[in-house]
This record gives sequence, structure tokens and C-alpha cells, in this order.
Amino acid sequence: MNKKVNHLSLTQLSSPQSLQFLMECKALVLNDEKVSTKVATELAVFQTAVDEFDDQLKLMQAYPLTKGLASAKKQMGKSFTALNGIVRAMNIHAPSEAMALSAHKLQLLIKTYQIDVTMNQMALLNLIYNLTTDLSSDSFIADVKLLGLELWVKSLIHEKESFEKLLNDRNATIRLKGTGHLVASRQKAEKAYIEMVEKLNALLITESTTDYDSFVDSLNLKIQYQKQIVIAQNKRAKTLAQNEGEKPSTSDDATAPNAETDNDAPAQDADADVKQVENSQPE
Repeated sequence: MNKKVNHLSLTQLSSPQSLQFLMECKALVLNDEKVSTKVATELAVFQTAVDEFDDQLKLMQAYPLTKGLASAKKQMGKSFTALNGIVRAMNIHAPSEAMALSAHKLQLLIKTYQIDVTMNQMALLNLIYNLTTDLSSDSFIADVKLLGLELWVKSLIHEKESFEKLLNDRNATIRLKGTGHLVASRQKAEKAYIEMVEKLNALLITESTTDYDSFVDSLNLKIQYQKQIVIAQNKRAKTLAQNEGEKPSTSDDATAPNAETDNDAPAQDADADVKQVENSQPE
């Protein structure tokens, strides 16, 4: 059976997430001579569109409060790193068997989320939100208390809430000033990506060759990673909806095609692949 580039519902990503993925895809294509030659026409259009998207996003990121977001994200990352370090240390040097078991349990939970403090800010926020929700749940709260980690967890929750408030304030400012050029450039870049992938997938069907297998495998790994981010994003949104009785924004900017301010956006596709792996996140 021929390989193919898997589907990714780009409309579920925030603008920074979408741009990061598209730029990584561009780099992969440019570094593979066989692929870039086969999709040369589509690649030229894609490169131009991604560059325009990048320029517009940089203008958006120059809005007030964006610098404060970077600082708040850094503090949230430091708080997580401190908590994670304590759990790891307790897993090795716990003074009792019960504490060692609790530390091991918490370390497994943290590993499940695969948190990288340098990741996209919304991806980090979603994962931290879900982690702190789990740590405060009946399944883990006894372990947190046994290890004396309540203050560390509260600190992480505080940094998460501070970051989220800045994010919401920044997005409100952006909505008031309008984001039409960014939305248009994003849609153009994503359309160019889809057309390039469709061309490549068609070639994979018509040409019986393994020449593109390495490229397809590499791109599909990046697609799978983005799907995991969407899963975490949707889990956080569902939890917030249950707690607050309303559906929150799942984007880290006010310009994603599924944002309320974007009335001209295409309908959001149902991403069946995401739903199939949703159970891989801890409950």
C-alpha cells in the first residue's frame, strides 16, 4: 500500500501554530530535491504565501502586551520546571515507600504530557492547564499532599492564570483593531499547503516508488505532533466549558480561522484522526 501525507485540519490550529507547522513543512520540501522538483510550481506559490503569512503575523505580534506574554510564559515554564524537578528528585530519594510510589505516579503523569517549555505558547498553556487539572483531581491530589507539593501546584496554577489573563487582554485589543490582512494571508498559505500536499499524494498513487517515503514519514510525524496539541487544546476547552458553562476560545490569538471574529473563514473540518487518538491523553 502506497504511503500518503496524512490529513491535518489546519483550521484547528492557532495562527502561530499554523505558521510554525507550515514553515517546518516548507523546510522539509526544500531539503528534499526529489519532492521539491516534483511539486516545483506548487512549492513556489506555497513559499510566497508562507512568507506573507509570516510578515503579517510579525505585525500582529508587535501589538501591546505581546512582550508581557513572553515574560509570563517564561515564568509559567520556570514554575513547571521547578515542580517537575522536585517530583523527579522525590522519585529517586523519597524517604518512604509510599512517597516513592506517589512520586513515581506523578512522574508518569507529567511524562505523559510531554511538556516542553519552549513550545508554542498556546500549546504550553493547554498542557499546563490539563496537567494542573489532573494534579488537583481526586486521582492525584492525595499524592500531591503526601509529597508536600500543594504550594508548588498552586504556584503553577497562579502562573498559568496570569499568563491566560494577559493572553485574553491581548486578544481583545487585537479584535478591536482588526486582523483582516493576517486572516487572509493565513488562509492563502494554508490553501497553498493543501494544494501542494494533494499534488504529492496524487504522485504517490500514480508512481510506484519509495523515493518519497522518508519525506512522507517526516512530515507525518510533524502532523501527528500537531494533532496531539489539538487534543490537549480540545480537552482544556471541554473542561472549561464544563466548569464555566460556556465554550472558551481554543486559540492563542484572535485571528485563527475558527475565531468568532472571522466570519469569512472556511468551515472547520472534522478531524477523525484526532478523535481516534484522543484517549491517549490522561483522564
